Amino acid sequence: MPLRFLLSILFVLPLWLHAGLFRFPPDTTVSVDGDNSVAREAAQVLIQRLQPVTGGKFEIVDQRSDATFVLTLSKNSSLKEDGFRLDITPEKITLTAQNSRALFYGIYYFLEEEIGYLFLSPEFVRLPPKHAVALPPKHIVQEPAFAYREIFISESDDQRFALQNGLNGRLGHRTLPRYNPPRLPRGRHIFNSFTPFELLPEERYHCNGQLRYSDPFIRKVAARRVDEKLHALHPALKDYIYLQHQDINSFCPDDGDTPQEATAAFLQYGTYIARHTAKAYRHHHYLLEAYQWSRTPPKAAAPLPDNLSVMYSTIEADFARALHAAPNKAIWRDLDAWQSITDNLIVWHYTTNFGGYFQPHPNLFALAEDIQSLAKLPHVKGLFLQGCYETPWSEFSNLRIWLFGKLLWHPDRDPKALIRTFCNAYYGGAGEAVFDYIMTLHSFAKKLEQPLYLKTPPTAPYLREPILERLEAILDRGYRNVKNNPLFRAHLEEVYANLDYVRLLNSTDKAKRQKSKKRFLAFLASHPDITHYAEGAKLDSLRQIIAIDRIRPKPPEAARGLQEGREWLDFQEYTLRLCCTKIEQDTSASDKIAATMPGSEGAWGFQLDLNTNLPKGKWDIYASVKVTLDKSHTILDKGRVALFFGIHPTLIKGAYLVAQMPSDRYKEIKIGTIDTTKTEAEYLWLSPPQNSVVAKLWLDRIFAVRRD
Repeated sequence: MPLRFLLSILFVLPLWLHAGLFRFPPDTTVSVDGDNSVAREAAQVLIQRLQPVTGGKFEIVDQRSDATFVLTLSKNSSLKEDGFRLDITPEKITLTAQNSRALFYGIYYFLEEEIGYLFLSPEFVRLPPKHAVALPPKHIVQEPAFAYREIFISESDDQRFALQNGLNGRLGHRTLPRYNPPRLPRGRHIFNSFTPFELLPEERYHCNGQLRYSDPFIRKVAARRVDEKLHALHPALKDYIYLQHQDINSFCPDDGDTPQEATAAFLQYGTYIARHTAKAYRHHHYLLEAYQWSRTPPKAAAPLPDNLSVMYSTIEADFARALHAAPNKAIWRDLDAWQSITDNLIVWHYTTNFGGYFQPHPNLFALAEDIQSLAKLPHVKGLFLQGCYETPWSEFSNLRIWLFGKLLWHPDRDPKALIRTFCNAYYGGAGEAVFDYIMTLHSFAKKLEQPLYLKTPPTAPYLREPILERLEAILDRGYRNVKNNPLFRAHLEEVYANLDYVRLLNSTDKAKRQKSKKRFLAFLASHPDITHYAEGAKLDSLRQIIAIDRIRPKPPEAARGLQEGREWLDFQEYTLRLCCTKIEQDTSASDKIAATMPGSEGAWGFQLDLNTNLPKGKWDIYASVKVTLDKSHTILDKGRVALFFGIHPTLIKGAYLVAQMPSDRYKEIKIGTIDTTKTEAEYLWLSPPQNSVVAKLWLDRIFAVRRD
């Protein structure tokens, strides 16, 4: 072949390869639909990100078909809600969106998939290389797999970060104006201030902690109160109204003898409200809670009206495994059964350890599998993932938002590949080490068949010291690559904090504890916006707890020879809800630490949430306590009360006298026996006697021994 011919091919080939590509001109016009403030804000976002990449000038114009980049709303298109279409030709780019939210989804999709940005946290965006962008022709249609998408993690309170991750749900505090900037598109709000005690606080309407849902008069009163509350909402906006029962596992016997009968009465209550407010508030849609006793649908029930759907909770699940796996078969069965009553259901699922927000929680792949499975169920229209909502910087909070946000649009994407992409971008040179850490953590949990419940304690087998050492060694490998990069080093220290948290609650090695304490306190100091370390537990309590060295507690007498984590459960002070208490060193306590209250107090200062801490079954509940008596007490005072205890609501209530309590050691007192498959037990409580005889009440631990 002649040399001249070869040279001509080499010369023409680059021109041929670039022919037909779209290139941003030096002056780019971005067209928007008229005087739409939200659309103009979307255009500003696009320009802000494209200008530093292309180096060109940009101008926003009104409805120009000859513009370089055309943004247009088309509510009458064939696109599903929140869907968008992206057309790239050599001449221009057109983004057609089904609504104003979809404009933002389309822009952020374009910036990530075509330009190279990655929006990984509210504070951190991975920038693309600066170059002259050349894009091949494309026709892309993007529609979310779920109509309702919310990840209830603190960082996604930021409405812009939520939009960057394709989310649209706004429940509870997120419906407040300060969480919804006026220039950003409004999400699908769920108003949740419609609990029985908020609607009908009068005691005559209640029974066993719930409303009498089967009473026709109560339904009428409730419907009227709902109507009054709806007057405060915008009547034309498509909001969800969340009809809840009380957050206790009990129902009124007037509604039936079984949970299914009580659920039938609850469905009738919700149906009555939905039908009697449908005309006046035709844009609003009701969600009826399926949670705890109301999770299982009635055997025979009429289909729900069009404006009433179901919010289905998975709170009892083992979150280490997919919902369709054997341990969760009852939850999956009930979820599937609801489709005989409704074709519109939102699943309330969980993605954190509420007993310790920093604690490693290896459920990423199980939850990814759940998203894939739920997307195949035609009656599941939405997914609400509840994580750490009280404070930022929980374990892998930004990764969870970014990963699950992607899967809520495209469940078929490879979660492992997505996690690797996030790690390499967010942790820089430590990215491969963090990816290895995540895979190793999940591998250990799977090998040990570790169940993950809503509040798995840090004493779980997958968090024992040898495993922590292995995980820390992996992070150390990554640290060497980023120690001179302040940004990526800070990101890596977020992961170290998760290991340090567990070690400070478990380890008896003083050198390791000291290293972890120094690093963990530095992490807290650099993140002053952290307020809680567990649900309802403020950071001040954790600072007291980690300030004192502890030993690994031995099993209590009542649990000798039993397997911890399955046959008995230990609840030390860091797993309790504490009020008006002090954390103190105590050499006679099982771990050398105790929570104390003055005897003159009367508050229920020591509480254990039974709904979220106890798996289903029959349990004997104990507390290990002692009292310090006032020096001036006499022998007659031995008949005075030393402490009160109970299980709320009023299942068990009792007291111990001074004469029943040894003065020099802890006593394992039995609070009672409960069956969490049948009882309405909400939480256990202990309180001082509120007298001058007891100087101080000491609580070492609460523990539960399985009876079935």
